[in-house]
Amino acid sequence: MRPQVSNFLIVMVFAWLLNGLDMQCDHGKKHVELKPMRLLLALVALSLSAPTWSSGPTNSPAPPTPPPQSDARPPAKMVRPVNPDNYYPGNSLRRGEAGTPIVQVCVDKGGKLLRQPVITQSSGYPNLDAAALRVARDTRYAAGVENGSALPESCITFKVKFGLPVEAAIARPVNPDDYYPPDAKRRGESGGPIVKVCVGPDGEPLREPEVTESSGFPDLDAAAIEVAKAVGYRAGKINDITQPESCIRFKVQFGPKAADDR
Repeated sequence: MRPQVSNFLIVMVFAWLLNGLDMQCDHGKKHVELKPMRLLLALVALSLSAPTWSSGPTNSPAPPTPPPQSDARPPAKMVRPVNPDNYYPGNSLRRGEAGTPIVQVCVDKGGKLLRQPVITQSSGYPNLDAAALRVARDTRYAAGVENGSALPESCITFKVKFGLPVEAAIARPVNPDDYYPPDAKRRGESGGPIVKVCVGPDGEPLREPEVTESSGFPDLDAAAIEVAKAVGYRAGKINDITQPESCIRFKVQFGPKAADDR
């Protein structure tokens, strides 16, 4: 606490009083007489300038601002996503471009696009952003639901990740001739189906190998799957860190190579 006093006002009041003093002599003695009206006015002035004691701010604090009311509505949902790897631009792969653009899609009550998807955060690479828009267009959606009814407009924002593939490696190959189907050999069937295998950090397949390019002969394709299961693998690494999933594609050749492959 501290008094709030106008020192200047006090000085002025006392100067004014001194100016109104009547000095009189009575038998050689001096005495002072103050005019009554001037004394009264001085007392009033001093009372107005008296210290004001306060225990805290005189202004009451403003009430807290209430939180803004949210007008967010239920978002749309993906019902049939697509694999971004199938949309990865070949030029971007060759240039080593990777990124995760963010797209926004708005749909009607039937899940149909109301307008073209938009990029809300760029990957930094125009080709990847354009590919993300294609992913968004090919994905299937369901409208957001409020109070049991599909909304006439609902939106969803999501990331589309384009990551450079990390290849696994073959650590223990096998001889395809040991898996050559006898019936296919007798029929003179030959070919080189291409298989894809994805492995975990321990090199073990995460799922069933698949044929990505057929030989044209079902028996040979099935034998290629058996070869892929028997091969031993080593997981791929990025900056010496073993990745949780890495894949490899390779050809399994049965019989003589075709003239085009020589």
